[in-house]
Amino acid sequence: MKFLEDHLETKKALQQWSKRSLLVKSSFYFWHSGSELQKSLLGLLQSLLYHVLSVCPNLVSVIFPDRWNRNDDFSPSDAVWSDQELHRAFEKLKTQTSIGAKFYFHVDGLDEYEGDPSDVIDIIEDLSLSPHFKFCVSSRPWNEFEYAFGQKGSQLLRLHELTREDIELFTWDTLLSYRVYTENSNKDLLAGLVLEIVDRAQGVFLWVRLVLQNLRVSLVNQDSAEILLERLKTLPIGLKKLFKHILNSVDSFYHPYMARTFLTAIEAKEPLKMIHYAFLEETDLSFGFELDFVRLSESEQYEKVLRTQKQLNGRYMGLLEPSTTLISNQTTVDFLHRTLRDFLATARMREYLQLLEPSSEFDARLAICRIYLAEAKRTTQSLSLKDFELAAQVAALISKESGDSFYEFLVLDHIELVIGQDWPAHLRCSSYHNMLSIAAHLGRLDYVQHRIKKASDPIDMNCLLMHTSVCYPRTGGTISSVLRADFDPEKDGFCAAIVPFDRLPTFVVSSGQGEWNPAYNEKTSVGCLKPAMVQGLFELGADPNSVGGGIQIWNTFLQNLIAHPNTLKEEAWRDVLLLFIQNGASINDYTDCWSKILTMRYEPGEELYCVRLFELLFRRGLKASTIFTTLLDTLTISRPDKTSNDHTKSLIQFFLRHGADAAQISNINNEMITDMMCYMEKGKDLAVLDSHISKLEVFFKYALDPNAPFQGDSSNRTL
Repeated sequence: MKFLEDHLETKKALQQWSKRSLLVKSSFYFWHSGSELQKSLLGLLQSLLYHVLSVCPNLVSVIFPDRWNRNDDFSPSDAVWSDQELHRAFEKLKTQTSIGAKFYFHVDGLDEYEGDPSDVIDIIEDLSLSPHFKFCVSSRPWNEFEYAFGQKGSQLLRLHELTREDIELFTWDTLLSYRVYTENSNKDLLAGLVLEIVDRAQGVFLWVRLVLQNLRVSLVNQDSAEILLERLKTLPIGLKKLFKHILNSVDSFYHPYMARTFLTAIEAKEPLKMIHYAFLEETDLSFGFELDFVRLSESEQYEKVLRTQKQLNGRYMGLLEPSTTLISNQTTVDFLHRTLRDFLATARMREYLQLLEPSSEFDARLAICRIYLAEAKRTTQSLSLKDFELAAQVAALISKESGDSFYEFLVLDHIELVIGQDWPAHLRCSSYHNMLSIAAHLGRLDYVQHRIKKASDPIDMNCLLMHTSVCYPRTGGTISSVLRADFDPEKDGFCAAIVPFDRLPTFVVSSGQGEWNPAYNEKTSVGCLKPAMVQGLFELGADPNSVGGGIQIWNTFLQNLIAHPNTLKEEAWRDVLLLFIQNGASINDYTDCWSKILTMRYEPGEELYCVRLFELLFRRGLKASTIFTTLLDTLTISRPDKTSNDHTKSLIQFFLRHGADAAQISNINNEMITDMMCYMEKGKDLAVLDSHISKLEVFFKYALDPNAPFQGDSSNRTL
């Protein structure tokens, strides 16, 4: 299909069809082993439309008017497309007349679509009714596709019929390359052998190639054509059966090696190098993880690579092939065809390969991590962060899926040991630049505990407390701008947070001055506060009143809190504030801070946190009367809504119960009574009047005598 798509004759024919109209081409190749979009209807529709709109951007407003007319900024929800929306887009595209274009869609592998075949058939048939659309589609001969497209006569191409002559020519050429054999063989018997191969191939070149490779032994041994034909008939028809036959024919001694090799190859996200397979031969499961850095010489590397090439070719019947004939340690190795990888990646074949590997300890992902580490340490002239990136990615995946960070921490230990001195260029927040400081930002207490067990010298917990409580990403520097938006450092692993290494965020200590963006999403921000991390550091000996990295930690944290009061609406900030106080942070030197927190406006339900905070402060020695005046001062400001009134009333009761000086109420009380008299005389602002009455109720209940003197009389009689 790719050959047809790119062929000059195809382009000429399309130009003749489109004439003077704009020709818009788009293609899609279904693949059942690929991503969700590569095997779904959504992927087909999005891909075709993407190519159309890339060529015709003025059609965006025509086929997506709702999205085009939006004035708001792009949001993550805009990246979500529904089948219905895309169907409507194609309906609009089918009827558009603004650009006079003709559209050619090239779609391969309809049989690899994961869904009801009628979904794809309906779309193709509907669009092809328009004279502006033309399709070229391919599929295995499934009944649904045979019924829909198999009756087209001159528009139908059966590939096995088309390629029959080419397969016959290829077979003859291969046999004739063994001249000694063919010159002494019966030509009629050879012709019969060729026709038998062609008939059995069913149009599949790969099957022919593998069969001829399998017959090579007989050709070299100069077996008769009868023996060749007999041997041919032992080989199964169909690729999958032939694959299984070849695997079973591998010497049983090599079965464990084959299993490890193939399981590792199908698990790798990209083709591995020849040197990787050389390191995979090491049977010691700790190989690669040991902390030694002995680089192999160029000749040693080349010797390993050549030996590995012979092993792969001899043991596994050529199923794994180098990408080039010029072999080096950078030469990649891959399966001889994508269909072989797909076949081995099925659940049944994975299970088959696992049975051939007697060691229950073998894990393909760990093997990949080991060989990536081995490559970095044993073949690289001058190590850098990038050399460990692949190993770190695999380790992060293992950590996420297994919940065990052991191997992830081993990779981090390598990075720390080899290139720790390079961290200042990547993490610029203080003089303390290493994995521990990153762990503090990510809230990875487990890594801190891992390092404590290994450390010969004490670890500065106060410096880590500074990193985790007052050192944040620069404005806009959340992890979503560095990694994918759904990154969760607690689930996705430590390594995932620092890959790619060349795009690490910059952290700065914030002291409440200048531009700073404290807003964050608890799961997606590198610099968000981690209460569990803060609590863990206190348990490990951190002092809330200390200086860490030259920063007064507690004072800086409070300054940030006051400079950006919205942070107190975030649960993490509230929890960390309480943790500092619970663990002995000095409180009597910061009455201005408590006053500002006291007078913040709280949403319904949030006032409970305020009460909880001051309860803790009072238990820790803060005098209620110290800031009671601040609370009373707010009463002269008219705040008639019921929520604010109830909250203030509750706070007054709370402070009086905790020893606030009732005498401080007198002046406020007199001002309120004067206001109330004014409102009553004028008969307006009854909501404010109601607010004052509610507060008087508290004053009289806890502190004031209603018969106390007021303007020559009592408060009671005056009212």
